[in-house]
Amino acid sequence: EAKELAAEGSEEEGDYPLIELFASSVSGNRTIKSHIRKIEDAFESHDIEYTYMDTASDEQAKLYLKRKSPHQGVLPQIFVDGRFKCLYEEFAHVLETGDLYDYFEIDPEA
Repeated sequence: EAKELAAEGSEEEGDYPLIELFASSVSGNRTIKSHIRKIEDAFESHDIEYTYMDTASDEQAKLYLKRKSPHQGVLPQIFVDGRFKCLYEEFAHVLETGDLYDYFEIDPEA
């Protein structure tokens, strides 16, 4: 299962959530590529750990997304602890108006 694959590679500490970014490395759509890059940049600039789940090269990630996502065929998607969290639009709104740490229930001091 994709979640198990991601968990193996993560360095989870305490209650830090498992954040997975489901996206495609081969998308020809510039808007989607831009959305993926903005999510990655935001996570990295806030030192938020996440796992990139490439639905183009990882069949398990693709199957997991098909089983668990309420938004079939839409990328990128963010899951937290194995549950769908948001699409790009909601993420962008939180980034502009809210606090990513609160949204993802992360203690920035941990």
